[in-house]
Amino acid sequence: MVDSNAPMPWIGVYAAVASLIWVVALMADVVYSVRHRKLWFPCRYSALNAASLTVLAIAVKLAMDLTTPMPGILDQAAKSRSTAFLCASTTHFMPSIGSMSDRDIVVNLTALGILIVTLTVNVIIQVFTGVIEDWMRFQAVVVFLNVYSFIILSSSALTVFTSKIYLEHKYNELHKRISGEELQGDEIMDLDKLKLRVKKYWVMAETGNPQFVMARSEASAVLFMICLISYLSNGITTPHFSRKPMIASNYKWSVHLVYWTQYVGIVLCFVMSLGRFLVALLHTVQNVRKGTVSSISLDIKNYRIKRLVDWKKRPPPLQVRGQKLRKIICDIRNLLLNICIGSQIVIVLVNKLFVPISFFWISLHIGKVCSLRCPSIYNPIDHPNLFCHLEEENH
Repeated sequence: MVDSNAPMPWIGVYAAVASLIWVVALMADVVYSVRHRKLWFPCRYSALNAASLTVLAIAVKLAMDLTTPMPGILDQAAKSRSTAFLCASTTHFMPSIGSMSDRDIVVNLTALGILIVTLTVNVIIQVFTGVIEDWMRFQAVVVFLNVYSFIILSSSALTVFTSKIYLEHKYNELHKRISGEELQGDEIMDLDKLKLRVKKYWVMAETGNPQFVMARSEASAVLFMICLISYLSNGITTPHFSRKPMIASNYKWSVHLVYWTQYVGIVLCFVMSLGRFLVALLHTVQNVRKGTVSSISLDIKNYRIKRLVDWKKRPPPLQVRGQKLRKIICDIRNLLLNICIGSQIVIVLVNKLFVPISFFWISLHIGKVCSLRCPSIYNPIDHPNLFCHLEEENH
């Protein structure tokens, strides 16, 4: 008689291979970013798309399993690590939103939301049915942070369309300003002037990159702390001495492969989130020194809710004959949009307040080391912000 549990280790290998594919994509982004000195780590090979979501859905198979008993120490640790693996990967998707169209954002975020909701429901069921026995509080925290990461991504996605319009407007404005610096008479441009002009255009192109704008936003700082908690789970969920067996599930030896592969994936996500967090801190420090924090905060607040306000001003597309029914639909629609606008403002304010708090907490330990050992982490920041300098020249 064929043992129905015989294929279970190979299912674990399937999840481990999917995790390895995602780790290779993350590693490729790390190598590409380091080689091109883009330590805000753009999402080139590990962007949010159908392929990456499919791979992640397979990779978290152990956390999704509702029926297979996993009483071993490493079994329970692998379940917890799979949850943290998805949470860290969710925080990693922040820059890739900036390069998507509206349709791609809706499709990909919907698919990611379905995956997160499915994992959340499955973890809750496993807690109540006793499949998850260890680190239940930690699992609850990571699941909550995963949901909040998705909320932050959705909040940031609302600004992509208007941010691209704003960046294009600023780029064209600065392009005209730089192009207006014409040479007088037969004056020949020397090498220094040519280098300065090329540098200006390069800084304009890099700082105007939608992925870079997303990576240095306040939301990235919050996502970094969420990723940090997922990274700390590597120590919390490390198997410790106990009377329980290490592996007691039908997945057998494949649990080791899933556990350590996802360990590497969480570490890579943490490294990239740390780079984006440092870029966001450096950007905030520059604004503090220039005394432009208050004006930037006001602009971002209006800019964040602009699209929701535009939706509220538009008439509903539904063609309803009854005037009372049409009024009810409009009132419900406006109520929902008001809730969304209020939630958006709260999320933005929380994210913006979090940056200076995290600055005082982390910059004393990390900022000094980075400034001394890596003074040229990213050239657009080492060279002054072109927007601010051009405004100062006008004054």
